Amino acid sequence: METPQESLLEKFRDQVELFSSFTNEEILTVLRMSSDKLRLSADDVIFREGSPANKMYVILSGSVRITRSLGLEGEEELALLSHGQIFGEMGLIDAAPRSARATAAEHNTILLTLSESSLKQLHSELIYKFYKNFASLLARRLRAANDQTTRLAASERLLTTQVRRLTASDSAFRERLRGADLRDADLTSADLRRADLRGAVLMGTKFKDSNLRDTSLRGADLSSVHFIDCDLRGADFTGSDLRGAVFRGTNLDESCFSAAQVQQMKIVGEIGEEVVTRTFDDED
Repeated sequence: METPQESLLEKFRDQVELFSSFTNEEILTVLRMSSDKLRLSADDVIFREGSPANKMYVILSGSVRITRSLGLEGEEELALLSHGQIFGEMGLIDAAPRSARATAAEHNTILLTLSESSLKQLHSELIYKFYKNFASLLARRLRAANDQTTRLAASERLLTTQVRRLTASDSAFRERLRGADLRDADLTSADLRRADLRGAVLMGTKFKDSNLRDTSLRGADLSSVHFIDCDLRGADFTGSDLRGAVFRGTNLDESCFSAAQVQQMKIVGEIGEEVVTRTFDDED
């Protein structure tokens, strides 16, 4: 008959993938070596972005939110982890500063902590099994990340194709792009004449041989965007963010840059056979 302890260890093994191949005795050995157990309330900070990393954590109960800073835009949630999952494990591999922030997402969140020093106390066979499971877990995470990256790339290609097709065939669509998030889209040769792109997010968007004549880009985020051989006659950049943007071989006749942020913006053109670059600074 299974004892209460054996039942708890079986549940622990089922819930924590890292220990799926461990025997009850091996799990008990690791638990005895654990450097600490944390009991947290909602919003308690476990570690901050940039802090030293030398521990990993196993969620025994509750949940943990992983976020990273977006500067003035606040925070971005990367993951919401629940019981049985591990996090902070990269701290045991490279000891690099934490790349994200971890916060308890609910009251009575309990974590098991495992430090590098505590793992060194395990015998060699158990260390080998631990890191073998660890490597398998990381490999699965990497495959999942690759699949997600592939899906995102396909989604961006689809978005680019749809925008090009619609702007070429539907002038009314060009008027409904206000506030659109088109970051990283490839809008090469796109026809965006008289488009309403006010407040649009266009960071990383590629504009080459694109027609943006008389287009409204008021308040748009165009930081670090490159415009190459584009028609921008009459374009309205009032109040837009053009920091680090580059205009190369573009026609800017009658364009308006009133109140735009133009720090480090560059306009590159040719005078005869000479290439001339004007770089704007805070006083322009």
